[in-house]
Amino acid sequence: MDLIDGYPQPDVAYIGFFMTGFQVQGQGVGTTIIEELCTYLATLYFQSVQLAWVKGNPQAENFWIKNQFQPIRESSSNVAHEVIVAERKLNQV
Repeated sequence: MDLIDGYPQPDVAYIGFFMTGFQVQGQGVGTTIIEELCTYLATLYFQSVQLAWVKGNPQAENFWIKNQFQPIRESSSNVAHEVIVAERKLNQV
């Protein structure tokens, strides 16, 4: 996982890259990691987590939507792909 603290705003964390090993995909490991990360970030008073996936990638889209990320806009990335920027609001603990 690539996690950027305070981007694009001070109260937002940004997941730049996230991947699990093929042998554990589909077993809930990734969801558990994301859930624990979000719980922890909320204790640090982050308001949300943002990320982006390549538009047209159903595996990524399904995973992030299942993990409570909602699309907020489309954008162009620096690698010539259209991406979907998404955000998950965090519940303060």
